[in-house]
Amino acid sequence: MDRRRRAEVNGRVQGVGFRPHVHRLATALGLRGSVWNDDGGAVIDLEGDEAAIETFIDDLAHSPLPPLARIDSIRWSDDVFAGTAGFSIVETPGSGGGVRLDGLADAGPCPTCTAEFDDPDDRRHRYPFTCCTDCGPRSTISAGGPWARANTVMAAYELCDACRQEFTSPADRRFHAEAIACPVCGPTLVHIGAVGTSRGTEALDRLAADVTRGGVAIVKGVGGHHLIGRADRDDTVAAIRRIKGRDAKPMAVLVADLAAAHELVALDPSATEALTGAGRAVVLAGRRADTPVVGGVAGERGDLGVALPSSLLHLDLARAVGVPLVFTSANPSGAPTVVDDAEAAALATHPDVVCLVTHDRPITERADDTVVRSMGARCLTIRSGRGDAVAVRRSPRTAVRPVLGVGGHLKCTVSLAVDDHIHTSAHIGDLDHPDARGAWERAVESLVRSVGVEPELAVTDRHPDYASTWWAQDLGIDVLAVQHHHAHAAAGLVDAEHDGPVVAVVLDGHGWGDDGTSWGGEVLVVDGERSRRAAHLRPVALPGGAAAIRDPWRMAVAWLADDPATATEVARAWGGDGHDMLEVCRWAADAGATTTSAGRLIDAVAAIVGVAGSNRFEGDAAMALEALAASTGACRATPFTVEVGENIVDPHPLIAEVVGGLGRGVAPGAVADGALRGIGMGFARAAVGVARQAGIDHVVVSGGVLQNRIVDHMLRHELATAGLTVLAHRSVPANDAGLSIGQAMIGACHG
Repeated sequence: MDRRRRAEVNGRVQGVGFRPHVHRLATALGLRGSVWNDDGGAVIDLEGDEAAIETFIDDLAHSPLPPLARIDSIRWSDDVFAGTAGFSIVETPGSGGGVRLDGLADAGPCPTCTAEFDDPDDRRHRYPFTCCTDCGPRSTISAGGPWARANTVMAAYELCDACRQEFTSPADRRFHAEAIACPVCGPTLVHIGAVGTSRGTEALDRLAADVTRGGVAIVKGVGGHHLIGRADRDDTVAAIRRIKGRDAKPMAVLVADLAAAHELVALDPSATEALTGAGRAVVLAGRRADTPVVGGVAGERGDLGVALPSSLLHLDLARAVGVPLVFTSANPSGAPTVVDDAEAAALATHPDVVCLVTHDRPITERADDTVVRSMGARCLTIRSGRGDAVAVRRSPRTAVRPVLGVGGHLKCTVSLAVDDHIHTSAHIGDLDHPDARGAWERAVESLVRSVGVEPELAVTDRHPDYASTWWAQDLGIDVLAVQHHHAHAAAGLVDAEHDGPVVAVVLDGHGWGDDGTSWGGEVLVVDGERSRRAAHLRPVALPGGAAAIRDPWRMAVAWLADDPATATEVARAWGGDGHDMLEVCRWAADAGATTTSAGRLIDAVAAIVGVAGSNRFEGDAAMALEALAASTGACRATPFTVEVGENIVDPHPLIAEVVGGLGRGVAPGAVADGALRGIGMGFARAAVGVARQAGIDHVVVSGGVLQNRIVDHMLRHELATAGLTVLAHRSVPANDAGLSIGQAMIGACHG
């Protein structure tokens, strides 16, 4: 007996070969009907024998999906019998209302396409835009609407006969591969350099020759332009820093394959998975000794960022040069990623740039590289980017109305909560740059267009001077201000898919507190839109306000201000008689502004130990202190002492132990390790007390300080030892890049 059934499928089902997969399952069973993409995912209509339909339902649920696909839910219903002949993939323009699904993530080259690229007898030999349903660009070429070639920039390229045959053949892996291309009908690579303009494989060869000689190239990648040059030459690295205007912040390196990555960094299974995954994340992992990467790439830090090629263009270059390559976005430091060809051409006029390698396929959505840090048993996302956009996560709370989380001021993203999902943009960056507002507005517009829903509530940070807060006022919708660390905690809850209530330990650099002072070492009790401050770091002077962020010594004297004897001891270690130090401490104590920042406490320890003259970039001092602690083989059995009172976490004993240990000749690495472990243990003890008093057995840990392996490990270990369930970040950044996600969740609770 024939029946007709309809399935509405949600998940990562667009741009991942899902429709061809459905076509193969249905035709193998002799079923009729069609499959198409709509604004909510994919829709399948089936006609045929009832037993065959039941087999199809079972196969769809249990058979292996294409590598990039994921089904979150399937809703089956009976439909009116239509008498369809055969089974087809239907190209539908859709309503134009967007795509409410987790999909359209760009994917690095798959092994099969790489083999074609390498085969001299293949018609796509060394064609850098080779892709199939398992790999290639998605969001960065999408022009909106359901995933179909007509809704991408590829619509401008008319398929040649050979590509059309592949595109329409159900047995071919390029069956409905919307980004399909070849040298005859696809985009063209162009090299513009001192010898003029060249195209195709000649462009590849000239790029490799330029970089091999030590030149710096601007290369148009999948989601933006990169600066690329040899990482084993001091002069090349110095040139890249001049072009970018970045003096000290570490840069990543590109290598051709996993074996080359293993030679540079220590990779555990989770790091290997992130490195080789479809998103081709930059992985920060422990640097091996005696690598060819010069110190100018990442300084003397313990970690090095390593990436595998995100496109066949990058793969060809990495293989041809044969050494690690500096791989960083071409935008000037602080500016948004460059996607505009004219802007890239202007940057290429810099005297240190030897060539521009570009192509005629437009980039519709900028996408930075995803960055993750290996934390041991897991990887922690530092920045979401290519491979994640637009990321969709389930929210523990269902939004009564659409909510836009507008982010903070640094590492900004925007998020849109609709029903029980939160959709998040790719990385926007810091909002200090003159071009930042345009990038932020485009990100909001793109997210709204992609999701197809207009927000009715904007959630901002409470800081009165954040640009995102100002700009949200111009959206013409309701605005809700949320405390910074409450949003951090909520972001952790989204990552863990936990509803609360929880105790939250949020260790951060800065956040505007409810009392108008700078917070950053907080133990909160959080339940949806409600947050209560239960304990915090002892407040200390913030000498110079924002200047204390740049100058860690200011925080050192602030913490020493209440203990003149300790201050004198430090002064003598620094070569003075103590008088000047006491005067500075008195000034610090009278500075007016105060902070409870755990990040600034770590800066103070770094200054006392002597590894931080200044914060040349965010987290500089903390990274130096962690690297020192990890590099000396120090005994890790005795964390320094932090006193925990009813609601105060007091690190004065820890500061005294730091000073005393250095005075006794204890190795600075051991001192650094003891201090970082003590901070983790102190906040764990405070959280355990709050949890027991509140009758809560779950603790979420969040904030930028939790990117520190030593603090993170100690905090989570002590909490777990006390019998508490620890919720830790993985895919949602613990730093400010996750704020918009937490804001969106809190807004969903607000109604």
